[in-house]
Amino acid sequence: QSTWGDHSMFVVVGGYSHAGCADPFGQLGGVEKVYGDRIPKDVAAPQGIHIFQLEDSGTLKAAGVPFIPSLLHPSFLCVNQTNQAVFAVHELKDFDGQADTGAISSFTLTAPSKVLSSPQLPLFTEASSCHSHGIWPCMIQPDRSGQFVVAANYGGQTVGCWRVQQGKLIELASKVLLEGTGPHWRQTISHPHAVAFSPDNTRVWVTDLGADAVWELSFDSQTGLISVLHKHHDIIPFGSGPRSIALHPNGRFLYVTMEMTSTVMCFEITSNSLVANGQQSMLPTGWPNHASDDWQSGTQWKEY
Repeated sequence: QSTWGDHSMFVVVGGYSHAGCADPFGQLGGVEKVYGDRIPKDVAAPQGIHIFQLEDSGTLKAAGVPFIPSLLHPSFLCVNQTNQAVFAVHELKDFDGQADTGAISSFTLTAPSKVLSSPQLPLFTEASSCHSHGIWPCMIQPDRSGQFVVAANYGGQTVGCWRVQQGKLIELASKVLLEGTGPHWRQTISHPHAVAFSPDNTRVWVTDLGADAVWELSFDSQTGLISVLHKHHDIIPFGSGPRSIALHPNGRFLYVTMEMTSTVMCFEITSNSLVANGQQSMLPTGWPNHASDDWQSGTQWKEY
């Protein structure tokens, strides 16, 4: 979400390109096995990238027509600091004739005020795309200077850093390979899922769903070099599956959601370690948590 022009707030939304991507990797036997009759057969996944105006009432109002990029599955988006470019990951396992890689791309953004006055204007213009150097990239974030972006490849065990210039992806500056496992059948390899830059732009924090870890990477904002400093895993509950990450604005605390235990954990960042500082369930009181059992056995998801 970002603010443009008259200080109106806008929300940019991506997604999978077809309904079958409720099970994009086919690991659970396809969307029909996962969701059964809960998805009407005539319901399609939202196409392309959408932009909405956030009104004072809290409602979202569509701004312009959806933009259909040339690449499938723009499943995660981020806006740069100047609100002039959008970066996307495309959850693919081959791209541009090369196997074992997804893609990342960038788009220049039409000022939403112009879109509101002329709804048929295209929201975006495709600016660049390149290999993500790993399959199924799932998150991308710009650094604090706006000169680099970092993306996590869920299926490729890698995190890459790309140089950016005027909203275009220029070149791969560096990448790291992460390794680790967990107790579940989904945790046979490392699965980097989310990335976040520290407020001082010297660290990149990475959640690893496959290795039950939070990785701490150093980041050189001049060269784009990322390197592994620490693998924080002893403080992560076994089989929890760290997924999303957020930093407190003061830079002292990390918040991590755990996919397999339906919890959120807080960690205090010290000079040489992470210190667990509390854990809360994300489920309502009395709500059964069967996510861990279902993922471990690979059986069909239950409905509650």
